[in-house]
Amino acid sequence: MFARPASISLTRQFWVVLHRWAGLTMALFLIVAGATGTLLPWEEELTMASRPSMSRAAPPVQGAVPLDGVTLAERVARQTGAQVAFVPLDIPPEHAVRVAVQARAGQPPLGYDTVWADPYTGQVRLRFRYAVLADGAQNIIPFLYQVHYSLALGAWGIWAFGIAALIWTLDCFVGFYLTLPMRRKAVPAGRPAGPSWWVRWKPAWVIRKGARGHKLNFDLHRASGLWVWPLLLVFAWSSVGFCLPSVHRPIMSALGASRDFEPPVLAKPLDNPRSTCAPLSALEAHLWRMRVAGAGSPSSGRDTCSIGRSGGFTATARGRLPILLTTTP
Repeated sequence: MFARPASISLTRQFWVVLHRWAGLTMALFLIVAGATGTLLPWEEELTMASRPSMSRAAPPVQGAVPLDGVTLAERVARQTGAQVAFVPLDIPPEHAVRVAVQARAGQPPLGYDTVWADPYTGQVRLRFRYAVLADGAQNIIPFLYQVHYSLALGAWGIWAFGIAALIWTLDCFVGFYLTLPMRRKAVPAGRPAGPSWWVRWKPAWVIRKGARGHKLNFDLHRASGLWVWPLLLVFAWSSVGFCLPSVHRPIMSALGASRDFEPPVLAKPLDNPRSTCAPLSALEAHLWRMRVAGAGSPSSGRDTCSIGRSGGFTATARGRLPILLTTTP
């Protein structure tokens, strides 16, 4: 005869143990994400500081301004023979520009995927593989960036972070449940009912006066968790959205969220509809053929500039946002 397996009793003690192990599991991921994330706001500055001799830039003559993004991309493409995959539109005047490149269709691999270019001349200064530590100190911060969102393990790391975020989300509800007062036994007739449920839950929101040691630690954990519980749930669930969209999207759709923005439907169709933009392929062709007569200094600020005009289109950049193409009047 086989022994009958013991059934799992979903007692309060079971949820306490589950909450404890979930917290220890999440702590590993949160420590990694938090420790590396503290450096990321200064990613560009720290990266350029790692190779100052290669990153410093200065105007060749007084009053010179950096190239626009399109012209710089074209010069990088001519020097490397590669296809530019990414170039920032807000060109920094004080240090080199990081440009992502890739081999053209039908061409052999380049051996690198990132270059640093002079913002004033477009001269390529450094070629390397992004986030590969063996290629130089300039990859230390990019490597930490990879660790931050994927443990530097690619898709497997993102998946691991997603599982941890899902555990965190579920554990938010377990932790909330554990703060609730325990169910009381039935009170015999004739005896006072005792304090209400809300009165018995109130101590969970405060730290007991004079508490020390384990009691103080427990009160801090429980009370702080309750007060910031909505924020913790938002952080946890949004992390699931970043790392496990296959789980996040169906649940959000079931709750009524829309995946994509849908413009309002006109009550009456336009009599003479007219498109104000060209097909995507045409826009791309115009973009990469653009030339700039000179860099402008618009009144709206340094983050906005007119890149140029070509084929009836005007390209405008605002900070780090994508290029906006509009018809030229």
